[in-house]
Amino acid sequence: MAGTMKPTVPVPGQNLINQARSVNFTRPPGFWKSIVLDLLSVFSALFLGYSYLQYLARGFSPWYLFGAFLAFSACSALQVLLTKGAMRLTLVIFSEAVALVVCFVFYTDLQIVFIAGVVAFLALLWGYFASRLEAQNELEIRFFKVTRNVLGKVMTAVLLVMIIVYVPQAQGDRIFVSRENFKVFFDWTAGLLNPFYPSIPFTGSFGNFSESFAKAGLADNPSFKALTAVQQSTALEQAAAELSGTVARATGITPTQNDQVSDVAYDYTIASLMNMKNKFSTQFIIIWIILLFLTLRVVGIVFVWIAECASLVVYEILILAGFMRIDGIPQTKEQVVY
Repeated sequence: MAGTMKPTVPVPGQNLINQARSVNFTRPPGFWKSIVLDLLSVFSALFLGYSYLQYLARGFSPWYLFGAFLAFSACSALQVLLTKGAMRLTLVIFSEAVALVVCFVFYTDLQIVFIAGVVAFLALLWGYFASRLEAQNELEIRFFKVTRNVLGKVMTAVLLVMIIVYVPQAQGDRIFVSRENFKVFFDWTAGLLNPFYPSIPFTGSFGNFSESFAKAGLADNPSFKALTAVQQSTALEQAAAELSGTVARATGITPTQNDQVSDVAYDYTIASLMNMKNKFSTQFIIIWIILLFLTLRVVGIVFVWIAECASLVVYEILILAGFMRIDGIPQTKEQVVY
């Protein structure tokens, strides 16, 4: 009809005439959970760096350091599985690398801290994205296969940071672990050796050790067996004295019969390292760094296995608790064929 008015079309932005439409902002699934995971990852890296600082400065127990490593490993494994964006994952890795070395700002030179941070970032970046690629290529989640790369590179990054920070401080007794921590590992090693050498007391006094060691070395010697009891006793005393003399020549300290075997072994190790350092200077530092890294990395394989198991336990607990879940999604993949 001619007199009928057309309805007015509302124009967005004219709020005096029309009410503005409310826009509902929907956060992506797991928004808060991802923030919590990111914070935990950075905090675990910070605690790991702090634990190592306290270990160097105050003789902090290495077991706290190992516990911090397990926590950081578990967070790293979860980051690979849950963080989807490459940019966000890179930002998390950068934050972890900074957190890992920031505690050493007032402990050593800034240049050393910077180098350690860059090395940690590159090693973590390599491990994270290698595991991420592995996860994307798998049709089902195989936890150990997916997390193997990241946990191995986490161990590598941690060891490199430890060595880079430690080496400039390697003077005197600081060239090696503290006496207390050495005793822990020495006693542990002695426990492993006892079944193979039951006649040699690796723990206890140096007098008992040297006598037993000399007896074990001469027991199968035909010439020693042909001696009389008095002559055998004299030969054992001479062999034990020779062992004590070897230690005295290396350390400048003659061990007493009542000294602990671990203390004598520690003094001998420190003296040997210092002698090599004074003799070879710069070459010794390079060789020492390489030996440290290779030795710790070989031993670290065991710790990586433990970290994988610990990370799997955390992974399963979080699934059972409903923090995350496993969904099956259809996926089309390309392949190269003849």
